Amino acid sequence: MLTSQLAAFNNVYAIAAVWIGLAFLASAVSLRLGLSVALVEVLVGVAAGNLFHLATNTWIDFLAGFGSVLLTFLAGAEIDPGSLRRFLAPSLAIGGVGFAAPFAGAWAFAWFLLHWHWQAAQIAGVALSTTSVAVVYAVMVETGLNKTDLGKLILTACFVCDLGTVLALGGLATAAKSEAVLPAYLLGLVAASTFHQDPKLMGRIRGTAFSFLTPFFFLKAGTLISLPAVVAGLGAVLALFAVKIVAKVAGVFPATFGFGVRGRQGWYATMMMSTGLTFGSISALFGYTHGFIDRGQYSVLVTVVVMTALVPTLIAQTLFQPRSNDLSWGRPMRVQAEAEPVDVA
Repeated sequence: MLTSQLAAFNNVYAIAAVWIGLAFLASAVSLRLGLSVALVEVLVGVAAGNLFHLATNTWIDFLAGFGSVLLTFLAGAEIDPGSLRRFLAPSLAIGGVGFAAPFAGAWAFAWFLLHWHWQAAQIAGVALSTTSVAVVYAVMVETGLNKTDLGKLILTACFVCDLGTVLALGGLATAAKSEAVLPAYLLGLVAASTFHQDPKLMGRIRGTAFSFLTPFFFLKAGTLISLPAVVAGLGAVLALFAVKIVAKVAGVFPATFGFGVRGRQGWYATMMMSTGLTFGSISALFGYTHGFIDRGQYSVLVTVVVMTALVPTLIAQTLFQPRSNDLSWGRPMRVQAEAEPVDVA
């Protein structure tokens, strides 16, 4: 195959051209279809890995690993300290249960019903406990909800949920005596206030990460997915997807209701909290590279993660998109209009 031939010639530049070309293809497709570029990079990696047997080498593994650490750092740095302080109680409640319910549900399902070993079941719980800050943030900006109380609450709850995921993954990394993602996330939290005071600095770092480093991570994550393993484990894929969605709904929706986020707002927040992509992929790849799960289990988990990036977002946008007079959380729209105009994209 193409990549194995290039590797045989030890042509570093040709191998680099293949990977950079795939990253460019994914970027072009994402712009055309309006999908998250990370999601498209995973799908392109799946195609390249299964059709052309695209394989990594030492320097690609290094860039992919560095990209995952930088992604973790950026996720922590994206937190708006002001919004987090303002919505601390509901964020802790909604984000906390948004992590705990699917973590426990997926862990128990993988352990008792799929008969995965203990550590593999833990990885399943961690990978499916996440909320995709990248997907949620993109939707919030596109719809203008990031300028409303509802949007800010959803974003801060997502950050709390992912903090739980990082803590769980940090515990597994410590047990494995390997590098932990927790320090990177905590460093991002520490730097968040600085980045929010200097958006240009954050923009430059984000641009460097998403244009050069993270494509290698998501492409590599895709190449490791075995389509035959996905087909063989299709029942597990559908079951784990259902477990995550049911657990998120059972945990998040009552929590949102308890803080006055009700009706369409409550269902919208619940569906957005049910998304997953970046940390789910990081968790699954961590489990595979450190021997907690095999390639078949990895393929099942990442397929579920990709599904959760698409399906809950489509449901939220199609069925529960908040109306123009329902964008505010916690106070009537007319009060917010008097205090600050709402810019709805």
